[in-house]
Amino acid sequence: MTEPSLSRPSAGEAGEGSGCGPPTAAEWDVVRGIGLFASLPPAALDRLRAGARVLAPPPLALLFEQEQPATALFVVLDGMVGTMAALGSHDRPGRREPCLVELVPAGEVVGEGGLFDTGLNPFSARTLTAARLVVLPAARILECLEAEPPFRRRMLAFLSVRLRVLVRQISQLKLMSASQRLGRFLLGLTERRRGPQTVHLACERRMIAGMLGMTPECLSRSLRQLQAHGVHSQGKRAILVEDRERLRAFAGAVG
Repeated sequence: MTEPSLSRPSAGEAGEGSGCGPPTAAEWDVVRGIGLFASLPPAALDRLRAGARVLAPPPLALLFEQEQPATALFVVLDGMVGTMAALGSHDRPGRREPCLVELVPAGEVVGEGGLFDTGLNPFSARTLTAARLVVLPAARILECLEAEPPFRRRMLAFLSVRLRVLVRQISQLKLMSASQRLGRFLLGLTERRRGPQTVHLACERRMIAGMLGMTPECLSRSLRQLQAHGVHSQGKRAILVEDRERLRAFAGAVG
């Protein structure tokens, strides 16, 4: 299955500039510091590291594909990854349009959804920016799950958090206005501090619109409505948030 509007090489086919080698000590420290792996004893971590490699793919490189066998878990060291589901289009029969599902920033993990059940990826993942990732083979992850009960509990907790995030997104689609959903999304890109700050979008606005359940035109209208709450566009990829607390009060967000 292909995604015609996002056609770029896979991370494994990205060429010499993609980089491929074992993780350095500093890179592995990032992996060890992620909550999912915190319970693993040193011997189990060593087994995972023995099969790990680092990739540095360019923007829009395909990491894994929807409905294909899941072969690895990815830890994002730098950059931004987007997960995407290919959906049928009413106005284009036979064509499946990719829809952005989630943004995965540095310090997060992606690819766990295909490790269980059918063993197939429920969505695709692409780099949205230049990125650096640690790739952990699925077989090594499954071996650790079999051998380490604390790791199984961590994985269940990790999947539970992901489920709660998706439930919250569905609730927002049903209960919040488009401008409130956009406001919450922008809040997630800000730092928790006072004063104006500029946030930078890692992908095109049309992709963000799809993730938030609106058309690109609706996103533009919502952005104009947010001007009354201190939000101002500064070009295609930059947005100024004058006062985080003011925007948080409008969007009804916590934290």
